[in-house]
Amino acid sequence: MELPPQVLRKILKPGSVFYFAHQESTGEDPHYFVILNKDPQTNELLVLVNATTKIEKRRFFISHRGLPAGTLVVLKPEEAPFLKKESAFDCNYPRLIPVEDLIGKFKMKELKMRGEAGISIVERLRKAVLASPLVDEKTKDIIH
Repeated sequence: MELPPQVLRKILKPGSVFYFAHQESTGEDPHYFVILNKDPQTNELLVLVNATTKIEKRRFFISHRGLPAGTLVVLKPEEAPFLKKESAFDCNYPRLIPVEDLIGKFKMKELKMRGEAGISIVERLRKAVLASPLVDEKTKDIIH
């Protein structure tokens, strides 16, 4: 069953998982993105973090840049059933995406809903974003 685009906004919640390509951050390949907003139904900007299977590359980057190790959250499919492989979320670079852009991707069938990350996962991801010295206070305020 297909959802009408206007319904998408009504079902957004912390932990909603979407699968899509975000040109500015992940290139051509689609990735899983998790919403971290406290109240995404009323926010115009969504704060999302994306998964990557390039875990060692992200660990090296974070270490090399002197960033806190806790800003990388690694999850296994047993913890996060929406994942197919063990994946990392580099929480130093959350994506700010307008709700309307997400709805546009949905209308164009460029985005798939992939369930929800549990609240414990959302809290781990939020904590990692809040620990990052690279994330601005405006973004942190949206998720805190």
